[in-house]
Amino acid sequence: MSTISRRSFLKLAGATAVATAGASMLTGCSLVKYVTIIPVLNGEVVQGETPSVPLPGFIKNYDWAFDMVIPIVKKKYANIPGFNEVQFELDKTFRDANNIPACRVFTDSETGKDMMYLAVKCNVIEGTIAIRSTDGRYTKFITDVSLPDTLTELPKEYVQKLLDEEAAKQPNYTITLADRADNCKVVKEPDGKSFNVDIYVDIKAK
Repeated sequence: MSTISRRSFLKLAGATAVATAGASMLTGCSLVKYVTIIPVLNGEVVQGETPSVPLPGFIKNYDWAFDMVIPIVKKKYANIPGFNEVQFELDKTFRDANNIPACRVFTDSETGKDMMYLAVKCNVIEGTIAIRSTDGRYTKFITDVSLPDTLTELPKEYVQKLLDEEAAKQPNYTITLADRADNCKVVKEPDGKSFNVDIYVDIKAK
């Protein structure tokens, strides 16, 4: 065997050994796996989209796949007030009920398919908005509202949308935003995990 062919042979043998050893750490021996992606947002599986993509089976950590799942998870909060302040990041603490972490390929015991969680967390909290008349005679609660935790006041266009909806339900009254310093302010609970907002309005008969 010539020097050149021996060098080429050793290089190829070494690369094959590394790739095979890496692949054996996962499921199967294929260097490329078609993996079903399971998007997870704030600890919960995002229903509806589970793309299957080819991934190199010998890579142990798929942190780089973060950008793959962002367009999917963004859809959940695309229409919330202050969406531009929502921040997404990889959730490296995620574990499912079987203690399987994100960014690792595993084989589903029922289907035999290669799967992987891509877990993302974001700074969205849930809370309640109360529309209150200044005379105290009318109050309406809007529950399960999502906002980024950095938002300190409801956007004007969002508030106006809510008032227009109220006006449509009460055609005999005029509903306008009251002039108050504390109006539409986001007040977070001490634990920072939820919020309340009061929208004060003046309601007058037409």
